[in-house]
Amino acid sequence: MVFAVFASVSIFQLSKFETKTKTSAQFIQEQFKNFKSQTLALKPGEAQESLTNIKEEIQNLKKPAAYELLENAISKLKNASAVFRDFALLTGALDSFSSEAEYLQENAFHLITNQQGKELLESLQKLSASIDDSTGLFTNIKNEALTFGYKFDREASALNSELSLAKQTLDALINWLNQPEPRNIIILFQNPSEIRPAGGFAGSYAEIALEQASLTKIKVQDIYYPDRFLPLRIIPPKPLQLITANWGARDAAWFFDFPTSAAKTLKLLEESRIYKERGENFAALLAINVDVIESLLDITGPIELREYGATINKNNFLSEIQREVETGGDKKAGDPKRILKVLTPIFLGKISALDENQKQRVIEKIKRHLANKDIAVFFKDPILESYAKNHGISGEVFQQDKNFVGDYLAVVNANIGGGKSDEFVEQTIELRSKIGENGTIFNHLVIERSHRGQDQPDWWYRSVNKNYIQILAPLNASLLDIKGNTSRKIKPPINYGERGYDRDLDLRAIESAAQVFKESVEESIQFGKKSFAAWFDVKGGESKKLEIQYQNENAVKLSGRTRYQFVFDKQAGVNGELRLFIEAPPGYKWAENQQSVYEYETDNIPARIILDLTLIDQKL
Repeated sequence: MVFAVFASVSIFQLSKFETKTKTSAQFIQEQFKNFKSQTLALKPGEAQESLTNIKEEIQNLKKPAAYELLENAISKLKNASAVFRDFALLTGALDSFSSEAEYLQENAFHLITNQQGKELLESLQKLSASIDDSTGLFTNIKNEALTFGYKFDREASALNSELSLAKQTLDALINWLNQPEPRNIIILFQNPSEIRPAGGFAGSYAEIALEQASLTKIKVQDIYYPDRFLPLRIIPPKPLQLITANWGARDAAWFFDFPTSAAKTLKLLEESRIYKERGENFAALLAINVDVIESLLDITGPIELREYGATINKNNFLSEIQREVETGGDKKAGDPKRILKVLTPIFLGKISALDENQKQRVIEKIKRHLANKDIAVFFKDPILESYAKNHGISGEVFQQDKNFVGDYLAVVNANIGGGKSDEFVEQTIELRSKIGENGTIFNHLVIERSHRGQDQPDWWYRSVNKNYIQILAPLNASLLDIKGNTSRKIKPPINYGERGYDRDLDLRAIESAAQVFKESVEESIQFGKKSFAAWFDVKGGESKKLEIQYQNENAVKLSGRTRYQFVFDKQAGVNGELRLFIEAPPGYKWAENQQSVYEYETDNIPARIILDLTLIDQKL
C-alpha cells in the first residue's frame, strides 16, 4: 500500500516536473535568442540580463522538495541533473563571453592607441576560449533535452553554428593581429560634398600600422601625393577623362561595389614608388565619411588649433577644413592637407580619453553610422572579409540567389568637376513599379535633385553640380525612355593608344559591354546588374527631375501566393527621401496591407532596404 502511494506520488511529481521543465525550456530558449540578438547588436550588458534570467529559471526548477526525493529513483531526473549542471556551465561560459565583449567594446580603442596590444590580444583569446566552451556544452544540453521530449527550435539550434562561425572569425582576427610584422591599414576620409560611386571623394587618407594590435604609426597624406610616384599609365573611366588624363589612387573608388573600389585603391597605392620601393603592402582599408567625424566631435567637444586661429567643432568641421585646404597658407606652401595632419592625433587622443558614458555614446553612434553606410571596411584576408559581408559592413552590391523573385534598385551619383556642390544638393527618389499580368515589372523612376548652394560665399559650393548618374537595375531590365538628362560628349584628353596606356580589366569589362541608348545615355553590365548611365547637371538655385522608364521582363512567376522581394542599395554619403509604390498585378493584392499598392517611404535611408512581400490571388 505504501509502495503504491509512493509510486502514485512519484508519477504525479514526475509528470508535473516534466511539464514545468518544458515550459521553462521554452522560456530559456527565448532568453538564449535574446542573448544572441543583443550580442549581435553590440549590447553585451543587455545580453547578460538574459543570462541572469536563465540562471534564475534553473534555480526555480530545482526548488521543489520532491525533486531531491525522486532524483535517485527516476532516471529522467538524473538526466535533468546533467541538464542543470551543463546549463550552469554554459551560462558561466556565456557570462565570460559577455563580460569580455563588454570590456573590449569599451577599451579596445584605448588599448590599441596606447600600445597595449598584448592586453587586447589576451582579451580576444579569452573571448575565443569562452566560445569554445559554450559550443560543446550547448550540444550536450540539446541532446539531454530530448530525453524530456523537448527539441530546441531551428533558430535556437542555430546558436551553436553561429558561435562556431564567430570563433572562426575571431581566431582569424587574432592571427591577423598577432603577427611579428606590422599590419598596414589605409583609412580613407571621404567627403560626400564631392560624391563618388563608393562614397565621397577621398582627398586625404591615413596610413596606420598595427604591431601585434598596438598602434605604432599614423600618418595623414594627401591622396594626390602617392599618385605623383605612380609609374603605371592607366586609362581612367570615360567620365573622369573630363578632369584627368591618367587614373590613380585618388579616383580608384569609382565602383559602387565597395570591395572592388577598395581593392583597386590599395593596388594603385601599393604600385606607387613611395610604397613599392619599401615593399610595403596594405592588409585592409577603412572608409569613413565626414558625418562620422562630426558626430564624434559632438562627444569629444571642440578642438582648438591655435596655429590656424580656429576651433573645430561638429558644426564647422567640414567648412573650416575645406576653406583651409582650398585657400589657406598650407596650400601656398604645397601641403594643403596639413591641417588634417595636425588635427588627427589631437582628435584620436581625445577619443582615447573619453569616460565610460562617452564611450557608450561613441559605440551607439558608430553602430548608427555602420547601419547608414557611413563606414565601410575591406580586408584582404578572406575570412575577415566574409565576416564584413555577412554583417553588412563591406559595402558590397546586393547579389540575389537563383530563386530571387522581385526587383532591385540603386541610384549612384558621381560629381565630376562640380566643386563641392553636393553639400547643398537635396535628392528625392520616387519609384512607381507596376507588375503586369504576365509578371513583367514596369518601372517609372523619378529622381529630383535641388541645388541650394547658390548663395554660399565659397565658389566650390556654388558650382554647377555636374553629376554622372547610374541607375542599377536587375540584369534583364531594359530601358524604355529617359528624359531630363544633360547631353555631354567626352573626348579623350590624349591619344591613349599612341602613349601606350593600359586599360584596367574591371573597367574594360564594363565599358566594352556598354551600348548607347540615346545620346549621352549608356547601358552596361556591372556586378550582376544592368546599369543605365547619363549626365544630370543642376545649377545653383535650380531643381531638376530625371525620369526613367524601364521594364524587367518575366521577373515574376505568379501563383496563388507569390513571394516578392524589393531591394534598395543606398549610396554611401547620399541622404534624402525615398518613396516606393509597388502595384500588384490585376487580380492580386499584397498580404502585408491587403491593398493592391504597397507603399514605402523614408527620409532616413539605411545601407540596404529589403522588403519581403507576398502577392495573394484575390480569387483564393
